[in-house]
Amino acid sequence: MRMRMVCGIAALGLAAFLTACAADPGTGREVVATVNGAPIVRAELERAMNTARAGVAAANGGAIPADRLRAEGLALAVREKVLRLWAREEGLIEDVGEAAFAADLAAENRRREQARASGRPLPGVPSYDVHTFAGLRAAELRKALADRLDLPAERVRAHYAELVERASGETPSFAAAEQRVRLSLAEREITLELDRRVRAAEVGQAPP
Repeated sequence: MRMRMVCGIAALGLAAFLTACAADPGTGREVVATVNGAPIVRAELERAMNTARAGVAAANGGAIPADRLRAEGLALAVREKVLRLWAREEGLIEDVGEAAFAADLAAENRRREQARASGRPLPGVPSYDVHTFAGLRAAELRKALADRLDLPAERVRAHYAELVERASGETPSFAAAEQRVRLSLAEREITLELDRRVRAAEVGQAPP
């Protein structure tokens, strides 16, 4: 996936970029890149690199080249940030920063701990780690964006026809499958729009 990579200094301005990159060194909150002016901090990059690690190893015979891991991790971090920026445009969230994400994670884990202590544990895991929670939040944002799509009936029917053409064996009628077909189309449309936004994003990198 091609992204327009621009100098971070140009994206933020020299003083702002140097200030941001110097903030809280060693804590995971220093800025390592920007996406349309929104910072990606080291904690976000490291989380994305951890997600990318298995794929990088598989593609390199078990080896994990540091430059490849960083590149793949940055691509994932950019995609997640673009998704959050899109969600903010739609009024689904207010803050796209890592501090807000960490606060949400802590609040959710407190809620689960309190429910468990009261004898009414919530469904799912006792608590979330950062990787699981990031995946959950991304899925929730994608669903919320998909729910806002206005999909004309003719497009849903056309998508059903595509699915039937690719299917093997007996397929359900359109009436029986309409809701699943609509969800499938919405997911595809969200992916295509997210891809477009990622390609158009202005990404600036600090030195590694």
